[in-house]
Amino acid sequence: MKKHAAIVAAVVALCAPSVASATNWEHYGWLPNGYDAQCLWYPTYGQCSGWNYWVLNDGHVYTGGPALTGFENYATIRGRWTYAGQYAYTHPLDFGMPSYVKAQMTNYSGIPAWVESWAGA
Repeated sequence: MKKHAAIVAAVVALCAPSVASATNWEHYGWLPNGYDAQCLWYPTYGQCSGWNYWVLNDGHVYTGGPALTGFENYATIRGRWTYAGQYAYTHPLDFGMPSYVKAQMTNYSGIPAWVESWAGA
């Protein structure tokens, strides 16, 4: 009976919806590259994470650009301009933003950019 109860408990635990957010987000590729419905600002020019308590967004522009590496919420979009061959390490507090935001990398300069962005919570 105890074995049966343990199996049932394990199945229930595995089937329960997760309330935890992702611990990281990454985009690697061209910007702009279409439409990203996750983005609140400039969805045709950027790539954005979901909502989370992000602590870091690490952006790198390999070629082209520039791209804005940072964060957004309903009120504003903030970041650092990152040019070809540069890295940008950004934190929401760098821009006076709360931690519960979306990480983003946006390029609306008109010059396509090959980029990588990684955010961690």
